Amino acid sequence: MKLTGVPVCHSFLSSPITGLAGRPEHVRQIAGRIILDIATHHSYEDVKIVCVYPEEESKEWEWIKWLPHVWNAARTKRYIACTREDSRTMLREIGETLKIRRRDNSGNSREDVAPAMPFYFLLLADRYLVESSGEQFLPESSSLGFATLYAYGDIGALPGECQTVITCDNPACVQNTTPEAKNRNVFFMPDKITVSQLDKFARALAPVRLLQSGKGDSWPKSISFLQGFHVRTVEELKVLERWQKSWSPKSLAAPIGVKANGDTFSFDIYEKAMGPHGITAGTSGSGKSEMLTTKFLS
Repeated sequence: MKLTGVPVCHSFLSSPITGLAGRPEHVRQIAGRIILDIATHHSYEDVKIVCVYPEEESKEWEWIKWLPHVWNAARTKRYIACTREDSRTMLREIGETLKIRRRDNSGNSREDVAPAMPFYFLLLADRYLVESSGEQFLPESSSLGFATLYAYGDIGALPGECQTVITCDNPACVQNTTPEAKNRNVFFMPDKITVSQLDKFARALAPVRLLQSGKGDSWPKSISFLQGFHVRTVEELKVLERWQKSWSPKSLAAPIGVKANGDTFSFDIYEKAMGPHGITAGTSGSGKSEMLTTKFLS
């Protein structure tokens, strides 16, 4: 039985150096789709997208600036460049990060080490700007937390270290892998997406911000049972008054702790809430018994 329409996946962890070859419009199409997939499946805290492209192609690449993934951690600058000066400054900064990670990883020969974070994904679409920076981005292992997509178009201009070359013409594409991967060729039809669609997607992500625990909020090391109810004495609990107001057929909510911002967190085992069944899991000494005791008391 032959299946059709099966998605073709490419792992930048197993092939951290990848090249795109073909006509410029086809290369941009594939590169844009790859960036879209990365931004869809990974948060901007986990993956930083670095992009260098020709200044004359700014209209085709401008949409990337809206992605939250292109900002540095302090959100003071974007990892985007299309001029010689900007690309040189940016790539030297990124290159220094790669050198530090190589040095820190020099004594580790294991292949199953998790990548350093955040993971840097470099889309390099202008050979002149990249070579002018004097930096080389040829990560020998995904554990460095780097992957490079060379989108030069000209297959002869791609680095010889590319473990995978994706040819983007015809417009069908061929994925050529290294001999170590049994020299596998996969023919596929690329998904079609327009620049306006990419721009709409990137703008939709632009205002997204992840909640940063520890900056405005902080987790308390511990709280007492009474602190969980925001009282100081047992009398302040007003147990009889709570009994009169509660109605078990509607809710079985019981405070068992506080959130990072100090708000009470209640566990409701009522069947239309969190229940009627639950599992308490945790390692020895993690607080399972204390949590159950708190639940019963509440």
